[in-house]
Amino acid sequence: MPPDGPDDPLIGSSWQKPFALQSGDRLVLCSDGMYETIPDHEIASICSAHSAAGACQALLKLALERDGADNITVAVLKILAPMEALP
Repeated sequence: MPPDGPDDPLIGSSWQKPFALQSGDRLVLCSDGMYETIPDHEIASICSAHSAAGACQALLKLALERDGADNITVAVLKILAPMEALP
């Protein structure tokens, strides 16, 4: 069921071209309850200063302090270095 009810359309978005990721990069997946409350530069700063789990906690806390009226969902993924294949 779509988020707002059975008759509301589900709208998705995606990048049209692939982009390179490097070890140490962070990907932030979040709902509008967060990205409409915290500007991109603050999200980047918080993600740079914390572990992935710590960034999630800090971003959630900040979004709740600033508004908290909408649902807030956030996941931060840290890209790790490739592992060597097992023999």
